[in-house]
Amino acid sequence: MTEGGAARRSAAKWMGPDGPGARLLLIIVAITLLVLASIFVFVVAWIPGQRADAVRRWQQRLAMVAEDREIAVTNWIRELAADARTAAAFPSVGEAAERREAGRGPSPDAERRFQGILDKFVETEELAGLLVFDGRGGPIASVGIPDTWERGRNGKWAIPGPERTRVQFVAGQDGRPLMAMSVSWATRSAGDVHVVALADPSRWLYPFLGRDLVWSRGETILVAREPGRPALLSPSRLLPSKLLEPFVGIERGGAITATREVPGTDWTLVVRVDRDEALAPFRKQTWTAAVVMALGVLLVTLLTFGLYRETRRRFRKQAEASAQRLALLLDEAGDAIVSVDARGRLVDANRKAEELWGRSHEELLSMTIGDLEVSGERPAFNRQIEKVRKGSHRLFETEYVRKDGSRVPVEVSACSTTVEGGPGYLAIIRDLSARKEAERRYRLISENSVDVIWTFDIASMRFTYVSPSIMRLRGSTPEEVMAQPLEAAVTAESAVLVRTVLEEHLAALARGADLCSSRSVRLNQPRKDGTIVTTETVARVLADSHGKPVEVLGVTRDIGERLAAEEEIRKSRAALIETQRIGHVGSWERDLVSGEVTWSDEVYRIFGLDPSGPRIPPERFLSLIHPEDRDVVSRLPRDAR
Repeated sequence: MTEGGAARRSAAKWMGPDGPGARLLLIIVAITLLVLASIFVFVVAWIPGQRADAVRRWQQRLAMVAEDREIAVTNWIRELAADARTAAAFPSVGEAAERREAGRGPSPDAERRFQGILDKFVETEELAGLLVFDGRGGPIASVGIPDTWERGRNGKWAIPGPERTRVQFVAGQDGRPLMAMSVSWATRSAGDVHVVALADPSRWLYPFLGRDLVWSRGETILVAREPGRPALLSPSRLLPSKLLEPFVGIERGGAITATREVPGTDWTLVVRVDRDEALAPFRKQTWTAAVVMALGVLLVTLLTFGLYRETRRRFRKQAEASAQRLALLLDEAGDAIVSVDARGRLVDANRKAEELWGRSHEELLSMTIGDLEVSGERPAFNRQIEKVRKGSHRLFETEYVRKDGSRVPVEVSACSTTVEGGPGYLAIIRDLSARKEAERRYRLISENSVDVIWTFDIASMRFTYVSPSIMRLRGSTPEEVMAQPLEAAVTAESAVLVRTVLEEHLAALARGADLCSSRSVRLNQPRKDGTIVTTETVARVLADSHGKPVEVLGVTRDIGERLAAEEEIRKSRAALIETQRIGHVGSWERDLVSGEVTWSDEVYRIFGLDPSGPRIPPERFLSLIHPEDRDVVSRLPRDAR
C-alpha cells in the first residue's frame, strides 16, 4: 500500500472522533476555558473582594484610632470644665460679683489679691486665659486677655444657663484658635457668675491628634458640625482650608475616613488616610497575584503546547510504525486488498493485488474496478457493490481478467468505508483458482470412488453431503439420501448403534480425547429395492473454530463380498481341521525370522497336549522329539532355506 494513503489515514485517525488529536483538543479547550474562568474570577471577583477587604480593614483601623482620640479629647474637655468650675467657685469671685452687683468697687488691695489668685490659677492649670463675667455679662476680671480683645469679643461669648457648661472654639487676638470653656455658677447673693477658661489647643490637643500615626499621608482632624458649613478646628495637611473656616468635601483627595462625635460638643473627630497610600499593599498584592497568575497561565500554556507537541510526536511515531506494520502486513497478506472511491477508481492496492491482476501498482491506480471485471459478470458485480455502498457487508464470488487475458475466479469481501475523505469501499479479494481446482479434483474423486463419502450434521441429525457413489450402494440419489432422516438411511438396530456410538464419542471428546480420532462401525443399510446391504463405516468428528463438535465426516464401504470370502475361508479351515482329526495328521509351521512355531490342533493331540494350552516354544519342541531324530528335525529349517 502507498505511503500517501497511510499518511491520510494517520491524519484522519489523529483528528477522528476517537483519535488522540480530538481528545487532546478537548483537553486544550477545557484548560483554556479553565484559564479564562480563572482570569474572569480574578478580575471580577478576587480583585474587588480584596480591595473591599483592604478598605474595610482600614476603616476598622481608623475607627479604632478615632475612638481612642475621642476618649482622650473628652477627658481633656472634662478637665478644662473642672478648671473653669473651680475658678467660678472661688470665694473671691463671688465677693467681686456681689460688690459689682451692689455698685461698690473693690479696694486696691482686694483687687490685687483677687487678680493674684486668678493669675496663679491660670499659671498653675496652664490655661491660655480666664474671664469672669457677672450675670448680665459684664466683665469682672480677666487673665491673659487684652482689654481690647475682651471688649471686642464680649458680645460673642456663648453664655450657658445656670450650673451648665459650654465648650467652643474662638479666634484669639492674633487669629490663633483657642478653646473656650464657659461655666455658669450661682452665688448666694450676686446671682450667676460666668467663667470662661481659655486653653491653647496647640499645646496638647493638636500634637495629640497627630501622634502615633503610622501612615505618612493621613491625619486626625477636629471639625465643627455647623449646619450647612462645617468648620475646620484643627490643622490639616490634606485640606486646603484655614482654621475655623468652612470647608467642603471631607473625602477630597480620595481618602478613606472614619468619624467619631465628641460627646457634649458639636465637634466631630475625623481620622482619614490617603486612599492611594492605604491601598498600596493591596495593589502590590494584586500585582504580585497578577504576575503569579500570568506566570501560571504561561506555564500552563507552555505545558499544554509541550503536551500537544509531545503527544503529536508520539502519535506520529506510532502512526508511522503502525503504517509500516500495516503496509508490511498488507503487502505480505495472502489476499489482494484494494480501496476504491465512489467513482470506482482504485485508490490503493497491495502487492498481492499486483500479482492477482498481473499489473504494476501504477497501472492499477490508473484503472477502475470495472476495467478489471469480466464483462459478463459486471451487472451482478455492480448490484453487489451498490449494496456495499448502502452500508451492507457483502461476500460474493466473481471473475476478474488478468493483463494476459486469462480469467481468475475470486471471492470478494467488501465493506463501505471513507476513502480520501469521501464514500468508498474496501475489498479483500481471494484467488479461488487453487480452491476451484481442489474442488474439481475432490469432485472427481468423490464421483468416481466406490466408497461413499458423506458429511453429517450433529445438530439436525441429517446428511449435508453424500457422494454420487451412493447410487451403486443403495440405489438412491444423493439428494434423496440428504432429504431422509437417520432412521431411513440405516436399519432400526443400526440407528440405535449410531446414536450410541456418537454419544459415547462426544462424551470422550468432552473429557479431552483426541479430536482427530476416528471410529469404525458395521451398519446395515436398506437399498431402494428393499434388500439390506452390510457396510463398514469409518468416521471422525469435525469441530468449528471454537472447538465445538458440529459435523461428522465419514466413508462407507460395501463389505458384502468380503464377508462372503471370509465365510468361505472359515468353512475351508473347518474342513481341514476335521480332515486332520480323522486322519490323525497334524501340521505345523515355523517363522524363519522370529523362530515362532505354530501347531495345528491335531499336532497337540499327537504329542498328548491340550490344544487350548500355551504355545510350545522351539526348545521344548525338540525335547518332544525322539533323541535319534532330533538332529534331523533341527536341520529341517536350514535345509528349507
